[in-house]
Amino acid sequence: MKYLVEHEGPHVFVVYEIKGENKTKVQTFKTNHSAKKWINANSVVDQAKSETADCTYSIVEHCGPRVVSLWKRVMKGKSRKDAIRCMCLMCVGGSRKDVELCPSKYCPLYLFRETG
Repeated sequence: MKYLVEHEGPHVFVVYEIKGENKTKVQTFKTNHSAKKWINANSVVDQAKSETADCTYSIVEHCGPRVVSLWKRVMKGKSRKDAIRCMCLMCVGGSRKDVELCPSKYCPLYLFRETG
């Protein structure tokens, strides 16, 4: 099975199951991190890598032009700080304020996020 995560608003990340050309809504999550965790728990390990890569840019686009330009810089591999900032912004849907208020204390990047 193939899954796709789409950002549909503040704190709304929807997981869709893709079958051919049909897209079926499976579940809604508050963070991108939770949606990806659900996908990894419900898919074959080999598929999870390609599914995550397929949906990453669509998530970046939904987060706004600032996150898109940051993501493009990060993909050149120059800055770890920017990579952490980009992942946190993608997780919360592009809102800097939500990064500061992040409730995911078990996220490996929680201690490294930008808090101001």
